Amino acid sequence: TVKPAGVGIYFQEDGDQARVNHLIRGASAERSGLIRQGDLVVSIDGRDMQSKGVDEIRNAIVGAEGSVVSIAFMRTDLSTGVVSQFSVDLVRGSPDHIAAVYGETVQGGGPEGSAFSGAGRDAEVEQLREALARSEQLRL
Repeated sequence: TVKPAGVGIYFQEDGDQARVNHLIRGASAERSGLIRQGDLVVSIDGRDMQSKGVDEIRNAIVGAEGSVVSIAFMRTDLSTGVVSQFSVDLVRGSPDHIAAVYGETVQGGGPEGSAFSGAGRDAEVEQLREALARSEQLRL
């Protein structure tokens, strides 16, 4: 069975564009170190996503866990006004799946989810659970 998964980005609509609102700790978007709050989505897998809503962008990103999606972003440096564009390839999957991809040990499991091993991960797992609860409330 193919499990649908995203890359750990929550978006907000800004007029007719979608901006990055929040990154989930441990997910591939956050791990890339490239994506920041406020970045605009330009394209997904080569398809133009400018002027697309959050739902359409989410549907284009979600795919089979373990597969790769390429997302292009645009960023404006507020101090200089310089606009840059960049693209990043991200592995779809839960933070637990991504940890396994990176060869990290994952403990726990069960219907409530699982926790990463290592110091400091309890707060990250709690943050993930809170973000997921918010997204279910907002239907994002």
